[in-house]
Amino acid sequence: MEEFFEKKKAVEAVEYPQYFLEKNPFPSEVIEEGEDKRTIFTKEICKKETNKVLSLIKTLVKEPKAPNVWILKDAKASGEYNISVMSALFRTIFESEAPRLFPVYIPLPLIYENPLQGIFKIIMDRFIEMHFRRCVYAFIYEELKKLQASGKSSEVLPEIDISKLLRDMNETEGQALDQILFIEEEEKEVEKKEEIKEEEKAEEVEETEEGKQEEREEVEEAEEEGAKPEAEEQKEEVREETEEDKKLKGLRENLVKFIEGTLEKTQFGSQIKEAITIAVKEGFSEGHSKLQSIVDYRGTLPALLQLILTFYEKVVIFIDQLEGWTALEDTERAMFFGAVAELKWLSAGKSLLTFACVPYLIEQIGEEYLSGRLEISLDLSLCYLDISFPIDHQQTTDLLISFLKSDFYRSQELENMKSKGLNELYPFSEDGVKEMVSLLNGDALGILFNSARLIEEGKLAGYPTIDADFVKTKLAKLGSDLDI
Repeated sequence: MEEFFEKKKAVEAVEYPQYFLEKNPFPSEVIEEGEDKRTIFTKEICKKETNKVLSLIKTLVKEPKAPNVWILKDAKASGEYNISVMSALFRTIFESEAPRLFPVYIPLPLIYENPLQGIFKIIMDRFIEMHFRRCVYAFIYEELKKLQASGKSSEVLPEIDISKLLRDMNETEGQALDQILFIEEEEKEVEKKEEIKEEEKAEEVEETEEGKQEEREEVEEAEEEGAKPEAEEQKEEVREETEEDKKLKGLRENLVKFIEGTLEKTQFGSQIKEAITIAVKEGFSEGHSKLQSIVDYRGTLPALLQLILTFYEKVVIFIDQLEGWTALEDTERAMFFGAVAELKWLSAGKSLLTFACVPYLIEQIGEEYLSGRLEISLDLSLCYLDISFPIDHQQTTDLLISFLKSDFYRSQELENMKSKGLNELYPFSEDGVKEMVSLLNGDALGILFNSARLIEEGKLAGYPTIDADFVKTKLAKLGSDLDI
């Protein structure tokens, strides 16, 4: 069974090594009847750019000292397309499970007055109770695993089957722990429900003299028959439950004591430790409220990031809307990058800082603030390709190269490809492109979708060059399955 609390590493395997591609960069979805081809085409262009940036980020989060990433938007493209890429990037990272990342989106206008405090506040706002709960579960899970590995489980927590608890926590995403930690809360809930039932019953039953008389007669009859009064039976049930509760409360107290002991050895800081302690004693809602009340952002930020990393692989911080930079005073600009430098220091190894702006802003900001950065540019020019008419050989070549270059692994292998005499269009040949244009009547979407399938067919065939003969043979073989 896949373990919920085990951090899943990104798959390292390159799926198409002989084609110098980590993944198939072309779309494979089939267009449904009635879908607008123009909309689908621009969506695929934006998705290509999203995947390009995502691949870079997933590579960098594995590095302990990754550089700041600067995503340069396409200044010639409409804001709609740039926004589409950025929003899709954030959403994809949020949904990522390999690696599991915690993204935080920060618009510059919200933080320029006090950047570091603003960044801390937005991270706190983003770290909702669900995230807090998962991270506390993950911390306890790891500590229990360490205890089990030490062979001292029977000495420290003799009442608990650690192996079973770990298994149950994985199956319930941590919630199995609640059955031990919050016994009293369950009792209170049961008592509250019983009280409500009694109140409802009292409201529904109108006592009359006749009713009272019947009740007295029933009691007298029961006593005469030697029956045990109902009240005595209830008392006995309460006594039995109390004995069981004492055992469970002792178990809970020992587990809480163990958690508090392990907390003392961490670098979470006093306020984060207090929030976790409240969470395991009083409930996650109370613990999260305590966390949200923290105002010491400099002292707490490293500990907060450390807590997040108990469940997540890395915190990815996106600072966007930097176009507002031009409206800042010199002191505000210096304050912003001073905060960025401090954030980099405070979050060393815990976060990846990512910025998004138009290219011309890089020159205006200046190298003094941007040393050691890694740039990646969005290219959305193909969104303006008119696909209502057939595209020609050159347009098809540019389209294919753009998708092939979006594979981050290939971008790192370009020199190796050149040394082998391979160009950017590989694995497609010039005559293979011409054949595809001819057979598919220059249909841009048809070319994209069929390129994905030809890459797959090439892998199955042992990675030959996708030339005219290969294209003709495979299109004929697959027939209508490749029609768009």
